[in-house]
Amino acid sequence: MAKWLKALVFCSALQVLASLGAISYLEVHSSDMARDYALLAEQNARAFTSASVLDMYNQIQREMQYDRIQTTSEITRAIELNNARRDSPLLMEEK
Repeated sequence: MAKWLKALVFCSALQVLASLGAISYLEVHSSDMARDYALLAEQNARAFTSASVLDMYNQIQREMQYDRIQTTSEITRAIELNNARRDSPLLMEEK
């Protein structure tokens, strides 16, 4: 009976060691995977942020271009109106 008891204790100790090895492997593996996924998430966030900032910058540039065009056309229109008033035949008769 002593051999049977020794074999049982040996198998139990072997099972505990195998469990500890599996647990430590899974802990290291899950930590590595979590780190890898965190790096991927950070890279994706940076890429999305860069794209968003670029889109916003382009939108602002388009708005500023539209404002410049509007301002230029308003100034041109004001100058043309001023010239038209100055060259008006009604005003020439008064002078």
